[in-house]
Amino acid sequence: MAGVLIGLGGPFWFRVFTSLSRAFQALKALGPGGRKPAKSEPPPEKTAEDSAKPKNVLDAFKVAVALNMAASPIPRGRDLLNPNGELL
Repeated sequence: MAGVLIGLGGPFWFRVFTSLSRAFQALKALGPGGRKPAKSEPPPEKTAEDSAKPKNVLDAFKVAVALNMAASPIPRGRDLLNPNGELL
């Protein structure tokens, strides 16, 4: 019996389990533990901390670069040295 069930193959069992999953989801939605209506709560008020947070990583880097450039008007870089190690 086990050989026959295994012999049905992977695609058969995939279809069986996906159809069972869909059936259980439908029963869950219809049953007493189904979807509950969303509560209409007003969105929480934004604090100063929330408005100061960057929206994404790119904004965070742009702010960091702007602050770094404003802090030191002298361009940062490596000083050129001659073969003896003295400044050019």
